[in-house]
Amino acid sequence: MGDSYSKIAGNRTALFSDGQDLARAASAVADVTKVLNGKVEALVNDAGWSGDAANNFKEDWGKSSAAAAGIV
Repeated sequence: MGDSYSKIAGNRTALFSDGQDLARAASAVADVTKVLNGKVEALVNDAGWSGDAANNFKEDWGKSSAAAAGIV
């Protein structure tokens, strides 16, 4: 590790372990979001759903999906 690593106060082993846990969680969020994006598309398209309600649903999901992607 570089010089900045030696300046970290606290339990470096725990911090490193927590960082690994967060990286795994971010990967899991990305995987779930990808699956849900496909499910949302299928729901809207397969049902032939259209109109304001469908557009609002897709827009709302798009915001949620983008928020999840921001975690990753």
